[in-house]
Amino acid sequence: MPSCRGNVVELHRLQRPLICNGARMIACAIDAENFMELPNKDLGTLFEQLGLDSDPASIDAFIAQHAPLPNEVKVSEAPFWNESQAAFLKGELLEDAEWAPIVDELNVRLHEHNAP
Repeated sequence: MPSCRGNVVELHRLQRPLICNGARMIACAIDAENFMELPNKDLGTLFEQLGLDSDPASIDAFIAQHAPLPNEVKVSEAPFWNESQAAFLKGELLEDAEWAPIVDELNVRLHEHNAP
């Protein structure tokens, strides 16, 4: 099902009109060659981006192995990241980039069980 996010409309081989925020938008059939699927970002895709095992059990095991991080340790400065992983996480957070909400989610999970 297509959805609207501000001015961005995700189209999934749509062949009927789409109503978005009251404005009628027409989307034509889109062929596979000209269609770019926007990937959903979640912890699994973040772990893939970081070059780590990304299935739910591996993510849970990674978090269990490395949590809880001390409150004063930023997720991007945790000692278990390699240089490129740390740089990626830091950059995404500093730029409030597309991965920032997912990095925030990982940050929360890695800091759980710590009192402020």
